[in-house]
Amino acid sequence: MTGFGRATRTSTCRFRSLCIKRRVGTESIVGGLALLAFLALTYARIATVQTQPSSTFSSYDTGRNGYRALYELLRAERILADRFERPVGLLDHSVGTLILSSPSAAAPIDRNDLVALKQWVRSGGRVVVLDTEYGGPGDAVLGLPSTQRAPGSNTAQPIFAIPETYRVRTVRGAFDGSFPFAAAPKAIPLLATSRGIVALEFPLGRGQVVAITDPTIFSNSSLAQSDNARFAYNLLAGTNGAVAFDERIHGYVRDTSFWEALPQQVHWGIYLLGVAIGLGLIGANLRFAPAISLARPDERDSSAYISSMATLLARGRATRQALSDCAEAALRVARRRFGLSERTGFTVLLARIGRDALRDPLIELERLRNVSQPTERELLRAGRLSAQLRKELGVR
Repeated sequence: MTGFGRATRTSTCRFRSLCIKRRVGTESIVGGLALLAFLALTYARIATVQTQPSSTFSSYDTGRNGYRALYELLRAERILADRFERPVGLLDHSVGTLILSSPSAAAPIDRNDLVALKQWVRSGGRVVVLDTEYGGPGDAVLGLPSTQRAPGSNTAQPIFAIPETYRVRTVRGAFDGSFPFAAAPKAIPLLATSRGIVALEFPLGRGQVVAITDPTIFSNSSLAQSDNARFAYNLLAGTNGAVAFDERIHGYVRDTSFWEALPQQVHWGIYLLGVAIGLGLIGANLRFAPAISLARPDERDSSAYISSMATLLARGRATRQALSDCAEAALRVARRRFGLSERTGFTVLLARIGRDALRDPLIELERLRNVSQPTERELLRAGRLSAQLRKELGVR
């Protein structure tokens, strides 16, 4: 019994030890799996945060830096707001104000676009540039002065009481740079801090250029400030034409078709050409009146030839000779017809002819031959008489 009890206790201890070891191993595996799951979730969280796009100064962006609130504010106030997604060279005067928000950040416009933008402003356009730093080669094309770095200031106040700053007291933002007070003598300071000017406007040709050193003052997070919204409204409300946000620099590009690239005059020309072709097809296939038969041309006889020859001889001053030749030809035929010689006189010929139908034309023809200066009409008459006599006498 003693040996059996000892053996039983030994087996029980071994079983308990094995169970404890198995429990410890299971807990270790579960803890390891939980740790791996936590690390995987943490990595996925970090990757998700890193892959999320940052907020940009775009009217499509609803994030912190986006301009969607400003876009909706303008539309709510019945100001024509639009998005410009084409090359700057295609700007026309349907756009009154173009907003370039932080143009040096994501996709800066090249020098050719800046030259086209300058020409558009000089012809009457207005551009509002919002950037944190000025002074590059592109800024010089528009005549923008250089900014200076200064300790950050969170507020800016208007200097003069002008329409752009009406009822504006304090505009809040992050003004880390400013224009010197003497940087642009022709410019009108709009907002300034103790360090310098942070918003100014100056003329360029028939248009204006507005430069602001903090693009966040019109962002979704800052537009809730009443003075920021009032300054934005005052600056953009008096625009002749649409207020367009340049979205091409933020990656929103709309390709221009061949039709859109053509000038408006070419569009009208194509429209008129289509109308002309349509009218031509309608006129060729639809009958609006009864058919009219064409008149048959008159059959021309020898009189047309005689008339043309008479005109030709009259121009060549050979009327008398031609008339004499016509009369002599008819008399020659008459003598031959009645068996007389060519030297037979006119009186003998008349005595031989018994028909009055031949006598009268011969007498008139003889009279015409004796005219000293016959006219074209007399020559024509002699030609017709000669032809008539030749037919009557049987000579073709």
